[in-house]
Amino acid sequence: MQTINIRPLPMRACFFVFLSTLICAKDIMAYPTPEAEIQWDHPGRFQGVTFFQEIEGERYAWKIPWNGLVSQALAAQLLGVSQMAVNGWIRSGRMRHVKVAGQPSVIPLSEVKEIKKLLGRKGRLPRG
Repeated sequence: MQTINIRPLPMRACFFVFLSTLICAKDIMAYPTPEAEIQWDHPGRFQGVTFFQEIEGERYAWKIPWNGLVSQALAAQLLGVSQMAVNGWIRSGRMRHVKVAGQPSVIPLSEVKEIKKLLGRKGRLPRG
């Protein structure tokens, strides 16, 4: 039988995978990438959105066209609200979404733009 000596650890989150292996969260944690920079295209009917993000020293850009679809998480990021708020608006019928069987629902970018116009300073949709 193997004996394991346990000594006090520094203030890091550590856990046992098996009795003989100690792994610290610092050693396996992926460091979060910086937030994406959001740039709305020129205002108008055909306004899209472009995201810029730096990953491992490279700058990437991806564009969502005016008729594109976004996830609930991305819609929340574009609107500056929580994902729970977007989910609540969808459940209450205040935000249109597209549901495909077996897939998470997606939101048209045009709907995100309309909601962005309706949002007040408090980040709430008007009642009604």
